[in-house]
Amino acid sequence: MRNWAEEQITPNGYDLRVEEVMVNGEKTSLIPPKTYFLVSTVEYFIMPDDLVGLLWLKTRWTRRGIIGSFGVVDAGFEGNLTLTGFNASNRGVEIKSNTGFAQIVFTKLASRPEKLYHERSGTYHKSKGIVIK
Repeated sequence: MRNWAEEQITPNGYDLRVEEVMVNGEKTSLIPPKTYFLVSTVEYFIMPDDLVGLLWLKTRWTRRGIIGSFGVVDAGFEGNLTLTGFNASNRGVEIKSNTGFAQIVFTKLASRPEKLYHERSGTYHKSKGIVIK
């Protein structure tokens, strides 16, 4: 992982930091109520072939009304992550750059997958910043 910071290590994983936030195609830090948004991570991943990453929204955000929907960071993936969120609250929520947004927990696979991420589809392989596809 590139751009990692030791202080982001948690007892069970690592807190991913916000690089930028996008709402309706515009960069911002304020998420209006009832609004979908995207977050890119500061961290750039180079996942080995025997690990996957499970993503969880930090509880500080759920307590403010943010809902996150994340996938698994596949073995063999390389790039920044683009995470999706929704402000389900009736108030605006500010999400500043370099703030912890989600936690990644690494899980070792019992065996190497038949195909690594970039061999299977690779849609977001080597992505940088917020990617909309």
